[in-house]
Amino acid sequence: MLKRYTKHLLKSVSGAVSLPQLIHVSDQKLFLPVYHLVCNQAPPHIKHLYQTRNETLFRQDLDYLLRHFQPLGLEGLNAIVLEGKSLQKPGFFLTFDDGLREIYDVVAPILKEKGVPAAFFLNSAFHDNQALFYRYQASVLINKLEQKTVSNSARKLVAQKLLEQNLLKEGELKNSLLVINFNSREILPELAQILEVDLQQYLQTEKPYLTTAQTEDLIKQGFYIGAHSHTHPEYRTVSLEEQLEQTLKSVDFITEKFGLPYRWFAFPFTDEGVSKQFFEEVYQENKVQLTFGSAGLKHDSFPQHLQRFPMEGTQQTAEELIKTEYLYYLAKAPFGKNKITRR
Repeated sequence: MLKRYTKHLLKSVSGAVSLPQLIHVSDQKLFLPVYHLVCNQAPPHIKHLYQTRNETLFRQDLDYLLRHFQPLGLEGLNAIVLEGKSLQKPGFFLTFDDGLREIYDVVAPILKEKGVPAAFFLNSAFHDNQALFYRYQASVLINKLEQKTVSNSARKLVAQKLLEQNLLKEGELKNSLLVINFNSREILPELAQILEVDLQQYLQTEKPYLTTAQTEDLIKQGFYIGAHSHTHPEYRTVSLEEQLEQTLKSVDFITEKFGLPYRWFAFPFTDEGVSKQFFEEVYQENKVQLTFGSAGLKHDSFPQHLQRFPMEGTQQTAEELIKTEYLYYLAKAPFGKNKITRR
């Protein structure tokens, strides 16, 4: 709540200062935006989860970034992070999580047109449309519940099943479905059956994820591919053992399948609460070379771990979002709140 209020206040004054000034004062020359997809109409599996950027807004985002930062590729990023070199000019490295089809259909053509490299992070369990992320399942079910064709008896049965698992939130089915987490996700296929939603058919018809052929083509076009865990858990809700298995299974799969000379991993959801031991283990013997979080403009006690800034969930312009984030960084600096220390 305090963070939201502070950012709202900072946004209101962001017009009074330029981004080059903010970059100079903060000395933060590296900026890492993160998205999931770009679309003019959100598909059912995304529609009820977060606001997306449409093509016009995404193009405007890129134009703003290109005015103030130089786009970086693998060599540039490695030089900064692994070799300790300094950026002479501000640079940005673009990333997308979840390996969604729109990356191939919409995002890549725009990036090629503008000459912007990017990394796309995939979940090994979902790639090639083998399965659907549990949050996406929930959104598809909410979409079905919004249809008048769903009977009252089906709605009551869904509510009853949620109540049995202590998941019913004040009788509100939509919010109840949205709070289902990795550990309670097994209820979703049962609810889908009640609502007569065929999730396998949805995968085959909608094809929400990248295929092997599309991914190989993206690599040929010069884009980078990384891992995003096996089944997309929230890491702070699972054991260290599970965190390591999810990470290394996905990194090994992606690296071996596509013959990649680098090993990159982006955390699903958040890296909040992930221990020092985890990072020590994955960096050992280059099991993973670079990792990515999404905590905004921050530093980490592990230099190979880079924090990205989420660009979705709002229709604000890139200028508003990025300048506000830099102002927020400067506001926190006197209190030592810009570095994450792992324990």
